[in-house]
Formats: sequence, structure tokens, C-alpha cells
Amino acid sequence: EHDLGWKPSLEECFKACKNDAKCSQYGTFIYGKGRKAGRCWSEGLVECGRWERDQYDFYRFGAPPPRPRPCLPAFGGGKKLQNGCPEAIPFQYPKNNRCFEKKNWTGRMCNIDPENDPLSHQRNDHKCCTDNMCLPEFGGGHKLDNGCPARFPFRYPHNNRCFGEKWGGGMCNVDPAGDPLPGQRYDKKCCFDNRYGA
Repeated sequence: EHDLGWKPSLEECFKACKNDAKCSQYGTFIYGKGRKAGRCWSEGLVECGRWERDQYDFYRFGAPPPRPRPCLPAFGGGKKLQNGCPEAIPFQYPKNNRCFEKKNWTGRMCNIDPENDPLSHQRNDHKCCTDNMCLPEFGGGHKLDNGCPARFPFRYPHNNRCFGEKWGGGMCNVDPAGDPLPGQRYDKKCCFDNRYGA
């Protein structure tokens, strides 16, 4: 296990692992959430045989490349305002898609729609997010009979986790607070929408 540094998104952590000789050899890494949001570590093993109660999610290659993480505090939070900005970063800059934390255009910044920003140099900005977004990393599609979202159809026996593959390829939890395993009560809750297979 070794530190790959702080990364602003899950996708950046994935890239760091892929570009690191040791990490890419094993193809596994962990990415922080909560107090440890943004921390990126190479795991140095092929499969995780022992799960710990910590604020990290485990990933391995073979699944589709990870998508951006839901709402890190740096890029939003709260409900979506009428101007499109997240509640935590409420001020939209005139004539472009950037939102700022403070009226004097300082503090945290994100972009409502970076791909279509009228200013080309802002098209690589981090996209704003709100707490109620269903990003592909934690679900998508309709709710299956087992409670899982269609994008993560495999329900692990005797707990609340759903996986994209047996037992990997992305994960979410249908009811983290009620999970019978205490170490899984900090998982990201599954979400549902119709973007990924209705």
C-alpha cells in the first residue's frame, strides 16, 4: 500500500493508479470519502480479503473507468438553486457557467456545465454537484426486485450492498444506516434514475 496523494475526483485517482507502476500491477486502489475525501491510495493487492471500517471505497480495474464522485464539498453541496448553482456555491458569474462561493468571485468554484461554457479555457472546470444527484458511481436505472439499481444488479447475500459485478465493479448500499454489518454503515447510498437502463 502506498499514497498516491490527494486527487480532486475518483477519475483522477483511477488515472494516478493506472500511471503508477506498482498500483497498475495490482489494479486496485482506495479513494477517500467523508473526512478523508480526495485521499488516493494504491492497495498493493489483487483482492481485498479483509474489510475495515474506514472512510474509503475500494476499486479495482476490469470495471468501466470510474466516473466523477458525487458531491465533494469542494464542488458543491446542498440543493440546486434557480441559477443552476449549488446552494453551497451560490453565485453565478455573469455570462458564463461558473459558480463561486463568495460574491467577489472568490472561495470555492465549480462549473454548472463545463463542456458548454462560452469560455473555452473554463471547459475543464469541475462540474458543480448537488446532494440529490444520482451519479453513475452510485446507481442509475430503475430499482430491481432485490432493491438494487439496474446499474449495480448484484445484491450481496445477508447485507445491503449492491455491485456492478460479482463482487466488484462498483458498489452502493441500499440502506447503509440499516446495514447488518457496522463497517458498511458509512457506504454511499444507492440512487435511482432512468439514465442507465430503464
